[in-house]
Amino acid sequence: MKQSTKIWLITGGALILVGLIVFAGAMTALGWDFSKLSGVTMEPRTYEVGDSFDNLSIDVDIDDVLFQPSDDGRCKVVCDEEEGEERTHTVSVKDKTLTIGAADTGIVSKGFRFFFFQSPKVTVYLPKKTYGALSVRTDSGDVTIPDAFTFGSIDITAATGDVECGASSKGAISIRLSTGDVSLSDFACKSLTVDGSTGDTMLKNVIATGAVAIGRSTGDVTLDSCDAEAFTVKTTTGDVTGSLLSDKVFLTDTTTGDVSVPQTTKGGKCEITTTTGDIRIDIKK
Repeated sequence: MKQSTKIWLITGGALILVGLIVFAGAMTALGWDFSKLSGVTMEPRTYEVGDSFDNLSIDVDIDDVLFQPSDDGRCKVVCDEEEGEERTHTVSVKDKTLTIGAADTGIVSKGFRFFFFQSPKVTVYLPKKTYGALSVRTDSGDVTIPDAFTFGSIDITAATGDVECGASSKGAISIRLSTGDVSLSDFACKSLTVDGSTGDTMLKNVIATGAVAIGRSTGDVTLDSCDAEAFTVKTTTGDVTGSLLSDKVFLTDTTTGDVSVPQTTKGGKCEITTTTGDIRIDIKK
């Protein structure tokens, strides 16, 4: 190796080492809180909702969306917002619909998301247990809905984010996302649709009077003590496992996986397709 090459390698290694030492020192001073690197300070802002409403429509950008029961019988929306900005969310009631949106202001919403290490939150405190239609859209946030509520219908769209839902629906529940896990538990609905690319899908104690349709490209699908009139499960790379509560007529197809399902000849149709993955389903009596 040439002497000049050795000198450059030694110099480069020394610079990297110095950089790591400086970075470690800076992060130690910040308490290893990566969110402080963004230079953006977030603070909660409360929006009181005085008008009555039946439906909810939420359309945000990078916010996580959470629902909580109200402890004082009033509705309010608490949003994490950039300090110093006059307004970064809109909260209003029109035509019996509570509408929550994110205005296009502030550093976070102007293209500096890469440096923001902690997602801001929008928390909706609801005083009642039963509402009409719920629509939630977020680009890169998580959506969490506890079992304290029942909606007429639920529609969730997320590009990148996890979805957790325990709320029942008198009608359909539709979840569409690109990348993220879906965890649904302990609720009833008329029908359920889950559609997405990458991520696991888990259903536990979910009962649908109609059909359940799940389509994922990459990820496992787990059905734990679930039931529906009919099931359609399709995944390219992933296992489909779990248990159902009533007999089904199973139609299965996998290219490289193993199949173990009951040989029942009555009940609704349960069609399961996976390219790379096992199929293992039991019936709980």
